[in-house]
Amino acid sequence: MTSHEDDELTPEQRERRALMRRAEDLARGGDRAGASAIYAGIHERFPTMPEPVIRLGILRRADNDQLGAIDFFTRALALDPGSRVLCLRAGSLLALGRLDEAMADVEASLMTDPGEQSSLLLRARVLVMLARDDEARRIVDDLLARQEQPDALNLRADLHERSGDAVAAARDRARAREVVAGPRGIFAGFWKPRK
Repeated sequence: MTSHEDDELTPEQRERRALMRRAEDLARGGDRAGASAIYAGIHERFPTMPEPVIRLGILRRADNDQLGAIDFFTRALALDPGSRVLCLRAGSLLALGRLDEAMADVEASLMTDPGEQSSLLLRARVLVMLARDDEARRIVDDLLARQEQPDALNLRADLHERSGDAVAAARDRARAREVVAGPRGIFAGFWKPRK
């Protein structure tokens, strides 16, 4: 954001933006506890703002606290009932093996945004865990027809391995390593880059 655009923000908006950036910088630097404290403080001061609650969930998930992540994502849904938060919660439910609940969140996410790629990939992952490989393969192939993504390539490699095609699996895994995945880190893909 340019300084001219910053001038158009209210003092409260500038403060929220500065706090969010500070927490983001701490998280990217590996200080999850410091980032969590700032996000919790932001949420306390601005209780209708969903983003700090979402990021607290992402931090819990990064610490492999899926139940804590689900709690924060559920709270965030009350503030922002969009496909992104449903997709995030579905990922944590999937990690716990709660497949029916994960699929329900994925389906709700896709009702909101039918082409959302993260939700489609999660749907394919749930289908694989339910041994519905043909349906999963169709989704993955469709995603890869739009854009090569490392996660989709690796999931297709898993499907190839399950069907006994080690050569195709190795090819997809090699291609996944070649594809540029974009920004890495615990928040990669979960919010728009700051301007």
